Amino acid sequence: MAENQIQIPETLCIRCQTRYQENDLFVGKKVSCKKCGNSFDAYRIDITEDDLSVGKIAMAYKFITEKQLQEALIIYRFADESGRNETLSEILAKKNFVTQAQMKILHYVVDFFRLRKLDQKFGEIAVSKVYLTKENISKAAEIQSKEFKENKSVRKIGDILIELGYLTKEQCDSILIEQKRIDPLPPVIETSKDSFPGILKEVKDDEVMLITSEDKLTTHIKKLKEFSDKLSPESIKIFLKKKGIIYGIINDLEIQNFINQPFSIDNPDNNFIIAIGKPSKHGKSAYIKYYFEIDHLKAGSVANEGKIDFKDRGKIPHVKNGALLAEKIPMVKGETGIDVYGRPINIPDVRDISLKSGKNTQLSNDELQIFATADGQPKALPGARFEVISEIHIMGDVGYETGHVIFEGCIDVKGSIQNGFQVKCASLKVQEILAADIDVSGDINVDGGILGTKIRCGGNINAKFINNAKILAYGNINVKKEIFECDIKISGLCSSPQGKIISSNVSAKKGIVSEDIGTEMSKPCKLRVGVEDHVEAEIEEINQVLAIKYEKLEELKVKESSLEQAQAAAYNDTGELASAQDKEMMKKDLVNKKIVELRENKETEALARAELLIKEIVRKISEIDESMDKLFDKQEVIQKTLAEIKENKNIIETEIKDLAGKKEKIIEWAKQDKPNPTIKVASTIYEKTTIFGTRASVVLDNNYKKVNIREVMISDPDSDPIWEIRIS
Repeated sequence: MAENQIQIPETLCIRCQTRYQENDLFVGKKVSCKKCGNSFDAYRIDITEDDLSVGKIAMAYKFITEKQLQEALIIYRFADESGRNETLSEILAKKNFVTQAQMKILHYVVDFFRLRKLDQKFGEIAVSKVYLTKENISKAAEIQSKEFKENKSVRKIGDILIELGYLTKEQCDSILIEQKRIDPLPPVIETSKDSFPGILKEVKDDEVMLITSEDKLTTHIKKLKEFSDKLSPESIKIFLKKKGIIYGIINDLEIQNFINQPFSIDNPDNNFIIAIGKPSKHGKSAYIKYYFEIDHLKAGSVANEGKIDFKDRGKIPHVKNGALLAEKIPMVKGETGIDVYGRPINIPDVRDISLKSGKNTQLSNDELQIFATADGQPKALPGARFEVISEIHIMGDVGYETGHVIFEGCIDVKGSIQNGFQVKCASLKVQEILAADIDVSGDINVDGGILGTKIRCGGNINAKFINNAKILAYGNINVKKEIFECDIKISGLCSSPQGKIISSNVSAKKGIVSEDIGTEMSKPCKLRVGVEDHVEAEIEEINQVLAIKYEKLEELKVKESSLEQAQAAAYNDTGELASAQDKEMMKKDLVNKKIVELRENKETEALARAELLIKEIVRKISEIDESMDKLFDKQEVIQKTLAEIKENKNIIETEIKDLAGKKEKIIEWAKQDKPNPTIKVASTIYEKTTIFGTRASVVLDNNYKKVNIREVMISDPDSDPIWEIRIS
């Protein structure tokens, strides 16, 4: 039987440390890892995340071999089953698979990445609670990373944020409690006055000193000498009251501990906090969180070459029915503080706001959110009022005042679309289009003409005339007067029953209808009917985009492979440096022992040489530390870049899947949409006009009037089919 590609057993691949869930069918059998292809014996193992990380990093740094890890994991498994609770680190050290220096590296790398993972979640919670911004988190993470490189210790990101003044301790603790990283604070147990024996005696000024902070929120008490009598906590409290300290005095148990502490200048317990005021809590005014761009019009955008495109003024926002438009972040009332003297600490006023619904919007029951009740453009109006406009009305032209107009709904332009501007929307109504770039998923209705324009249309196009345009459309084209010098490829009917088609290339799957085609003096038209030129053009464009996407994906895979090799080399270099450092540390220990002997024997010259050797060893160890710091920097950059590449790969793979799906739908639609290879001319079609059907073609040798032209089969049923263009 071939080796099983495991997908369900809970076991561990020795090479890549991929974990699988348990399935008794595979336990004890030879399997191969689906991720890396490594063959190994499957057995159940319950391993912690920390131990898994230790094994993974030890292998990556080449501190241990696959065989050593396998042996350690077997010991780990049986230790777990027998209840000994040995860590993988302890087993590796006990078996002498890793040195002390290597174990030190393993631990601080594992600690760093474990804390980083927890702190990433900490940051997400802090941002969601609106305590911090992503920029605040990034700055603290940079400091955390720098400190790790400098002293190989990891500080919680919350502590760094508090130090930076971005976060209060209370906010930090609330997040840590939510993450279950600390327990909620226990309630304070109050004690009575009579709980502590002692003399109710006046405390003298020369026995203690009070130090109150500048913000009047903390008072320290410091012993200046031993108390003459055994005082009670009440004596201290009376002394504080005389000094004006009346609020936030600590409990009697802590005061009694202070009293009982023997006096010593160097004893830190002689100076401790005796009173803590209540800090004021600044409130926050209510504000609105918008889920769409409220000010989409910009001065322009910067193109790739650094030039400003003043035509690109931003995309018009569009929302679907039911979309969340805005959310009110409620006002947080502040709390007046009290200092240790019992005086209030005032706070600034905060303000509230109320969301209001307008056209096509609805408030939630709690009035904290507002939703769209129709598709369209969302708008934020004065007074926190919102509305959704299903159709955009542009009273003038699409030009520099509006910029490019990109909107998923309907657009009604009372003027024209000016030269060089883009319009992309669901449907378009306009007076005139002048050398613009138009992409509409539905119908286009033009009261006047279309001149020098590139159009892609998912529906029908209606216009008075079309001159010098390039058009791709899924529906019909209906023109009142003329089509002149155009390149048209459509899957519908090209119709100008009272107009002319002049000097144009027209491909229409459902046929062509016109009063006249050509003139005596114009360049002859080329007409194609019943063919899939439009669909083929769409497919070709998709294929071109797909080719670019696949090329980009392949580039990312090459970069990913190169970085993975660089990462493996960095791991290997780290392992070699750790081994070198370990040797130097052992050498240092031996030389230090020798120095002790030389000092005892007073061997001056040998001692001098040994001390020089120690300095050289310390220098080498320092150099190794610096090299390892650089390698850790390199590894961090590689990991970050690999994560970015993976994200970009996922995006491109999704885009490729979407494009392939679109291509398949177009091909399926084209198969179901029957062609009509006919041309109807009410007046005259001029000589030298070229006509193509699906299987036959002809160049007219005369002018023809009032004719129907179609492709027909002229051979016998028993013969091979022969087709011709018939004029009747």
